[in-house]
Amino acid sequence: MQEQLSPVIGELEQALRQALGPSLDICFRPILTNLGGERHGFLLFIDGLAEGKKVEAIITGVTRYTHPPFEPPDQGHNPLELLRKAVLPLAEAKLERRLSACVEAVLFGQALLALDGFRQALLISTGWNPGRRVDQPSAEREVQGPRDGMVEYLPTNLILLRRRVADRRLRIQSIKIGRRSRTMVAITYLEGVANPEVVAEVRKRLEAVRVDAIQGANSLSEFIQDSPTTPFPTVMLTERPDRLAAAILEGRIGIVVDGTPFAIVVPITLFQLMQAPGDYYQHYMIGTAFRALRFLSLILSLTLPAVYVMLVTFHHEMIPTPLALSVAAGREGTPFPTLAEVFGMMTTFEIINEAGLRLPPVVGQTVSIVGALVIGQAAVQAGLVAPGTIIVVAAAGLAGFALPAYNLSLVIRLVRFGLLLLCGFVGALGFILGTSVLALHLASLRSFGTPYLAPIAPYRPSEQQDALKRSAWWRLRTRPDFGAGGSRRQPEGQKPAPPGGDQP
Repeated sequence: MQEQLSPVIGELEQALRQALGPSLDICFRPILTNLGGERHGFLLFIDGLAEGKKVEAIITGVTRYTHPPFEPPDQGHNPLELLRKAVLPLAEAKLERRLSACVEAVLFGQALLALDGFRQALLISTGWNPGRRVDQPSAEREVQGPRDGMVEYLPTNLILLRRRVADRRLRIQSIKIGRRSRTMVAITYLEGVANPEVVAEVRKRLEAVRVDAIQGANSLSEFIQDSPTTPFPTVMLTERPDRLAAAILEGRIGIVVDGTPFAIVVPITLFQLMQAPGDYYQHYMIGTAFRALRFLSLILSLTLPAVYVMLVTFHHEMIPTPLALSVAAGREGTPFPTLAEVFGMMTTFEIINEAGLRLPPVVGQTVSIVGALVIGQAAVQAGLVAPGTIIVVAAAGLAGFALPAYNLSLVIRLVRFGLLLLCGFVGALGFILGTSVLALHLASLRSFGTPYLAPIAPYRPSEQQDALKRSAWWRLRTRPDFGAGGSRRQPEGQKPAPPGGDQP
């Protein structure tokens, strides 16, 4: 591709047509103007990417001086420069000399105005947002808290972030990824709070991505993780701008991808994935209680089916006698071993859940609930499955849905199958082996250099106020240790007290 623009309007139009190729939506609109004498030119834009009203405003502004009674302004200036400064009613326009830059700008929704006799063209911002309006988050809903969620349009998401972090030190750096998609990605962080080494590492990893196109934040996250072979998420995906803003204020870095309603947050820990936005919109005691309930749900979802199979198959003596008799009575007459029962029902549970996700929302939830009830009840009545198996599988499945991070919930649902097989074949030894390997694996993970199990392993006393529990806001005085500086977020003495009372 020829790099410099041709001053001959016919040659320039031919070069642009050759670069863009024959397409129905590419529009060349001839223009005649009297600015700087009578000049021919054209306006190039892509129908649908360029907003129609803005294109009409450009044509009106350029051609209004062609006929009386409008008198053209001072002719001593470059007509393109004069159009940019005094005539066009749009906010953003710039002159460009390179053909490749002009082609890329048109593909992103800008309009190109070229006049005969100039080696420059005017690029005018005419893009518009064809996406949906700001609505409630679908995957991270909360009873209390903001109701706005991110959308597929990058500028809208950045506006939602700016509304919450009105700090002059908020930095938003841009980078385009994808040789063919040219997807815009924004790196957001708070200068002076975020670690500059982590910021540099984030940009380095993003610049190292060499692909034709990225399909969204999920696919991009696979290219920048510290441990790409682990199923556990070492980045956090969120569609809530308030959660993204809170992470940035802690010193983390947000990565916002155009075309997807999810932002990436790094670095993160396992305990951050267990935190829900609702923890901070309730009283801190209530937030702590529900956070503890989530950790209990994590343990039950991961271990309950495996422990049930282990006890029923190998270690009857560990079950209290009344419970053991009840389990044995329920299993009387069932044709399959306990491991096969639990494995089959867990697989059926996942199939029903997947079917509910793929069906339309009107019938998906009904199919999931009714399907599970009908299949479970029919299996028990037919004598194929023990009632205890249905209870254990249902409890473990529901506990997995209590986890706030959907990608972590998927991993737990996958890992519990492996732990189930170990306990079903080896018993208690398999349970100890499986949980030990899992703990060692989690301890070895890093998220942009931050230990995955921090602040528990390694133990960081200054961060215990917001790990397993959620302390009151007036106690959260410091930021996590991975920040660059400004670790103190609020001064002492913020605890409220009655009039005349003493602050502790």
